[in-house]
Amino acid sequence: MKDEERIEVVKSCKWANEVTLEAPFVTEMSVVRKYGCSLVLHGDDLVTDEKGQDTYHKIKAEGKFKTVQRSSGISTTDIVGRMLLRESRESEPVVMSDDSLNDLIELFKGKPKVKSGKVIFTDGDFDLFHAGHVKSLENIKKKGDYLIVGLHPDKLVRVNGLSTILSEKERLLTLLSNKYVDEVVFSPYVLDQEFVNQHGIVSIFPSYDSKDLSRYSSVDTLVDRDFEENKFSYLSTDHIINRIIKMSVEVKKQEIEPVISTETMRVTFDLTSTKKSQIESAVEKFEQFIEDMVDDVETEVLPNNVGSITTLKTPCGQGFKTWSRYKLVVYHRRFTLTSTHEQLEKIVQFLNNVPHVQINIGLFD
Repeated sequence: MKDEERIEVVKSCKWANEVTLEAPFVTEMSVVRKYGCSLVLHGDDLVTDEKGQDTYHKIKAEGKFKTVQRSSGISTTDIVGRMLLRESRESEPVVMSDDSLNDLIELFKGKPKVKSGKVIFTDGDFDLFHAGHVKSLENIKKKGDYLIVGLHPDKLVRVNGLSTILSEKERLLTLLSNKYVDEVVFSPYVLDQEFVNQHGIVSIFPSYDSKDLSRYSSVDTLVDRDFEENKFSYLSTDHIINRIIKMSVEVKKQEIEPVISTETMRVTFDLTSTKKSQIESAVEKFEQFIEDMVDDVETEVLPNNVGSITTLKTPCGQGFKTWSRYKLVVYHRRFTLTSTHEQLEKIVQFLNNVPHVQINIGLFD
């Protein structure tokens, strides 16, 4: 994430009073004094500088450091791994127990707020909670007094042919930590009058990234379509994933540069995607790009990786009903070719701009 995107998210945390960019990697007492802080806190994961020294050693020497326990089972590294592998967790994370998650959820909820004034509503999956979500919630909260956010649970997201990187409980925690949100409920995809009456909603505000407004048709008179400007409207789950993939390809390029010479070598490019149309489009573009550049190209259609899960269907006003199995297919194509260092650089640069497809590069003699 860029600085302004990360700042926007941290500023919206209900436990944050002030945010600054003047925080050096190795924390200095001068910074602590400047902001009038009596304590410096960090998670129980040790952070070291390039020399292997504790980045908080100066603060600890002054007796002004405290350690807090980190939530187990989730980290930036873990989430990036999910994005690179196009993984979507089931409802319960693998490492973090249900009890731990539920304890955190109750802690984040805090004392129940009194529902009063104008009760307004917005909904979505809020995956990879980002600055676009934050700015949307901030704009919507200005329109009323009590903001209820409807979160689409994992089963509902899958029914609509989608998937999320974060589980529903992980997504719930991010919303509960946001200062613009007064209450979070699991909501249906299609809203009806019964749901609106149940929660006392008087106005509905679709999120800035809502694509299917027809799902509000039965409560259309309550829907406000006056979207305020959102300078982070370019952000989405796909946008963030593509950033990570491009960075991953660049890292791979930097890793292989020191070991390759001007001589030719055999290189493999593995292209994968969960959508057939996207993999076919990427393959076509890639074939056109390398057609006049290299010879001796071998193309393989590798077996698809198919995962099956049982999902549930939520028709308007009818509750949950069992649906058929939904298959998540990962399409896989491999190109093997002979390339020079210069050609490889051009190919990697080209692949950086291929959307929605994961790229893996391998070298061999």
